[in-house]
Amino acid sequence: MGKVLITTLGCKVNQADSESIAAAYISKGFSLVKKGERPDVCIVNTCTVTAKADKECRGEIRKLKKLYPMAKVIVTGCYANVSADELQKMPEADEVVGTLPLVLSLSKDETLMVRQAHHERAKKSRPQLKIQDGCNNFCAYCIVPYARGRSRSVPPEEVVSRVSELRDAGFKEVVLTGIHVGGYGADLEPKTTLVELLRGLCHSEPEGRRIPQDPSLSLRMTSDSTHNDTHFRIRLSSIDPDEWDDAIMDHVCPHFHIPLQSGDDEILRAMGRKYTTEDYRKLIEGIAIRGSQRSDIRSQIFPTSDLRPLASSPAIGADVIVGFPGETDDHFERTKNFVSSLPLTYLHVFPYSRRKLTAAANLKETVPDPVKAERADILRKISEKKRFDFYKSFIGKTVRVVVEMKRDRRTGLLKGVSENYIPVLFEGDDRLMAKIVTVEIEGVNGDHVTGNHILGSGLTS
Repeated sequence: MGKVLITTLGCKVNQADSESIAAAYISKGFSLVKKGERPDVCIVNTCTVTAKADKECRGEIRKLKKLYPMAKVIVTGCYANVSADELQKMPEADEVVGTLPLVLSLSKDETLMVRQAHHERAKKSRPQLKIQDGCNNFCAYCIVPYARGRSRSVPPEEVVSRVSELRDAGFKEVVLTGIHVGGYGADLEPKTTLVELLRGLCHSEPEGRRIPQDPSLSLRMTSDSTHNDTHFRIRLSSIDPDEWDDAIMDHVCPHFHIPLQSGDDEILRAMGRKYTTEDYRKLIEGIAIRGSQRSDIRSQIFPTSDLRPLASSPAIGADVIVGFPGETDDHFERTKNFVSSLPLTYLHVFPYSRRKLTAAANLKETVPDPVKAERADILRKISEKKRFDFYKSFIGKTVRVVVEMKRDRRTGLLKGVSENYIPVLFEGDDRLMAKIVTVEIEGVNGDHVTGNHILGSGLTS
């Protein structure tokens, strides 16, 4: 019927939404194309978390229209939701819509309804599954609640059904994502929680959970913890520190992204965050200790085929904003020292960007852009060192890797991701793609590690 090109900017939720848009177009006979081919429709799924993101979105819209002047350019996503009037003034934008669910026009007489898809495209080895959307927190700097609306959870039986479908389709990992995953279930009737959902998915603790007890609505894993299952695993995208529950560690990959935003209590209060630096320190140090203990136990119970111990010490990531209004040199110095002292694996660092509608938009900007850039660079260098040290600690150890459907462009090697989010490159047969295999880490090379596939693993999973 036609060809569609989808460009996604922003977070994992946008990636999940783009998968749903792709599925809707495919259901109407469209084929997906990449840049360089000639599409009939270009979808730009936008982000508006910063002014830089807005600029990138506008640039992408202009570029696509220039490359494909005969194609229809449809703009969707968060930027389209909060600044539709701004985007509609762009001559390159043929249609501006919001976030899912969407109604897109295929022709004068036909529309396309886009809801969250049940199936992901087969070429993705680790599909994203959106279990929640929106946010009720309204942090002072954040436009997302205005772009995405109030928190809305996907019913647990529907999540279980979708995860089961993905597993039955041969996927080895699913990433549960959302805007405010820690608030999952609070809007449902009866109320439930993220932990109850995970227990239902793993079928490890049926007592007390509110997910229907029909066995067909629960996934039966090969162990009492999803991340111990050699055939399927569940990853969590992120969770706020004040919504953490240690039981989460029993059901998902040992990779936890827990936003910090600032290492200074005064700035945290101004941001509207609901925890202190001491709260955050206790949480992160506790996760590191308990995660390592779980790794030691796991390596004894679930050894590799040649008895080499599996290593799965948790990777812990954090978001940090620099240059929030009122942030002084002393505030930043405390943030720098704080993140340096924590057992974090990596940082996502963002210079503060004023966003309309937010509480912080009314505050006077006190940090010049060059100072924001300098502070961000300092924290990113700390992040690089932490990431390198974490990767290096795995040399000589073995990890389980979900192998992606495409080889690394630069080296031609197979590539994949370990349970604790380490990118791994190694030699191997194409038959290993989309499998879980065991790899012994032999070295660190920039933003990834290299290793050797342990023969026999993955060929029967």
